[in-house]
Amino acid sequence: MVNQMRINYLHHSHKNYPHVVKFSGGRSSAMMLLALAENNQFDVSRGDVIIFNNTSAEHSKTYEFVVKCKKFIEEEYRIPFFIIEFQTYEDAWLGRWRRAPTYRMVKPYPYKKYKKRKSYGYRHQGEVFQEFVSWKAQLPTRFTRTCTEHLKLNTSTRFLEDWFGRCGGRSTPRYLPELSRKFANPRLGHYYPESQMPKPSSYAGRSEKVRYHLEQSSYRDAQMYTHYTDAPLVDFENEVIKDYVYDFKANLRGDEPLKFISLVGLRFDEPIRVTRTLARNNTAEAKGRLADGEFVYAPLFDSELTKEDVLSFWKRQEFDLEIPHNVNLSNCVFCFMKGAGAIQKLASEFSHGAGPGNIQWWADFESKYANRVQSRENKQRVSFFGFFGSNALTYKKLAQNLENSVKENSSGFLPCECTD
Repeated sequence: MVNQMRINYLHHSHKNYPHVVKFSGGRSSAMMLLALAENNQFDVSRGDVIIFNNTSAEHSKTYEFVVKCKKFIEEEYRIPFFIIEFQTYEDAWLGRWRRAPTYRMVKPYPYKKYKKRKSYGYRHQGEVFQEFVSWKAQLPTRFTRTCTEHLKLNTSTRFLEDWFGRCGGRSTPRYLPELSRKFANPRLGHYYPESQMPKPSSYAGRSEKVRYHLEQSSYRDAQMYTHYTDAPLVDFENEVIKDYVYDFKANLRGDEPLKFISLVGLRFDEPIRVTRTLARNNTAEAKGRLADGEFVYAPLFDSELTKEDVLSFWKRQEFDLEIPHNVNLSNCVFCFMKGAGAIQKLASEFSHGAGPGNIQWWADFESKYANRVQSRENKQRVSFFGFFGSNALTYKKLAQNLENSVKENSSGFLPCECTD
């Protein structure tokens, strides 16, 4: 079945749209990627690309697996594979300075903090997650998953606007920037030597919440695509893209957006997730999608491949994700969407280090960034808004009671599904 995997296009025209693999870092996503590559389902001149959105809170073995997959797919199949991250930068808008969201490309090695030089590696100690929460000044919850929205969906869209925009399009400037946008994304942010934003202290009660993102760099460097992929960079030979690009920026929204295919590694034994994902993107009445011309495909689902098929596939490969397949360590290690019981089990067996791989990091993080609101009726009562909602379970309680299993039924939580 894997040797015959093909993309079952909904319409013959879809074959001409650029294809984007939204790589999750898990076994299923990687199997889909390798199987499609082996069956010649990608074409770099069409604009095809692979992206992994790093939240900086993944399991350490996930990062190792992503790097191996990136190296293999670029060396064997010559397909560009980028690791990207959410970041903010300072910009002026309507007469006021603000920090606007964007993305950065990073290299396939861990970020290290140096005194005299920059590190271009991927963050892995919660830095990206913390910048996002500090920027929003509130925690995501299982009811409002703003982390998926901003760290995954929006970040992907911003990258693709630039990636597809490489062909220049209808309104190419007479004079190109210092680094041609065919080969680089531009610098973002002002050129003043000092930050133009208010100091954290001016935010009064929110000063500690906003401090982290205000102390980040006020700009994003221009980045050469060739510095972040070992696959050759080719010009797009695809008129489908060119007609929707203006001044090196692809139009992905509105009534006439650029159309492209997104490939996700959802399996046949995940029908609910597939239904939700397709309904969010592939129906005319779909609301709130971030790219109006996006069509999502799930080749594993279409090929009726299950978890057992995926595990069997990786037993035959030279490398594998070094995480037990029977525990939920995917995505952010202690993501609140996994449910209290699952989090406690993971903490008791796999908690390690001083970063997001340790439940105590989540407890401290929640305590710092949770909102506390005094009741109008009773000034003695303060509501605590943490990851699990208002006055609900906290990571501190979970960390303090690892020896006592949580009585709550974890099935009451939505499944952990940060699928792009």
